Amino acid sequence: MSRNGSSPRYWRNAEYQTLLAKGDVEALQRAIEIEPKQSEPRFLLAQKEPDAKKRIELLKAAIALDRRNAGYWQALGESYAAIHDYKQAASAWRSAEQAGATPAQREQMLRARLDIERQRLDFEAAEKKRVADEEAREIRKLKDEEIARLRALEARANQGAPGPAPGKAEPWWNGPAPGGKAQGMLVQVDCLGKLARLVIQTDDRKTTKLIVRDASQIAIVGALLI
Repeated sequence: MSRNGSSPRYWRNAEYQTLLAKGDVEALQRAIEIEPKQSEPRFLLAQKEPDAKKRIELLKAAIALDRRNAGYWQALGESYAAIHDYKQAASAWRSAEQAGATPAQREQMLRARLDIERQRLDFEAAEKKRVADEEAREIRKLKDEEIARLRALEARANQGAPGPAPGKAEPWWNGPAPGGKAQGMLVQVDCLGKLARLVIQTDDRKTTKLIVRDASQIAIVGALLI
């Protein structure tokens, strides 16, 4: 027994109720310490939590202690909807409907669950449009960059920018100076010891035979014999 004949339980309950009434974060955390099996301080703490994921964890803890509280399920469904997790939101609203204390409350939860389904469809449609718009913008950006690159090349060309490097120069002919020439097709070469005989068919179908005494003095250019 404590002072005035009251039990420790009485004073603990009195402090608990005072902390709930105070309602700030520190008071609610103290209330959970005093009455760890009570769901209400966890639910009230969840209402003050700005982070949706942390709020969901607190609501789950409250629901684990009081699964028949439709208001807890409702808050959980709203928290899931806030982060666009519509599958879990619909499940929470279904549980809220089942936990409803009256037909009117159950009807309210059913309408909320159907509204969540509509929100899911709207969100998915908006997401598809957003992705399509982003892809279109990316393609447009790539096209614009390519057009800008081609225009820059064109501008450089118009301003007299250096053209392509010249091709490789072919060496100039520096062979023997001709003393005479014959034009036609070389059709036969006969070896005659140290001499050679060239048989040439000219353009007019005649045959010309040349004796070559010094091969270093002979040059063949295309069909031209020098």
